[in-house]
Amino acid sequence: MEFYVPIKYNPYVEERYEVSTLGHIRNRKTGHVLINQQRRQNGYASICLQIGNGKQVTFYVHILVADAFLPNPQELPEVNHKDQNKMNPRLCNLERCSRKYNMTYGDIVDRIITAQMNHSPEFICLETGLIYRNQSQAARELGVKRSNLNLVLNGKRKTVGGLHFKWLYQLAGELSYVS
Repeated sequence: MEFYVPIKYNPYVEERYEVSTLGHIRNRKTGHVLINQQRRQNGYASICLQIGNGKQVTFYVHILVADAFLPNPQELPEVNHKDQNKMNPRLCNLERCSRKYNMTYGDIVDRIITAQMNHSPEFICLETGLIYRNQSQAARELGVKRSNLNLVLNGKRKTVGGLHFKWLYQLAGELSYVS
């Protein structure tokens, strides 16, 4: 069963918006459920609400649900998604927790280790043949922005400082197909 309670942020918000146990946000005056939830870059469901004085704030939906329905007597700083799905802000899927618990919950450690094993941090400059292990250091040595170097390595930009770069694991994969 779905229950709604006012969102406690400030009097303006409390008067206008409610959050439900299923993660829905609705307008208290009209009863209409707001459908403008978005997925943030970090994967979490969020919603932008007016907070008064012509201002608006983006809220994470799971935090709104937890603050409304999950007691926090130990003052735990984080909210964990039990099913590891950041887009599932239902009350039954949330629990208060410590940072350490949240960072080691479920298969997150296995996923990080697997990613590290399958993705060597080394990358190569295709023009010079130099191999680098650290983007910040390479950017300093080459006089380029680290963020632009990262964009090249992740295929979102072609060059940085007129140079091409590839992850070694990608280059190894390409070379193995050459006959």
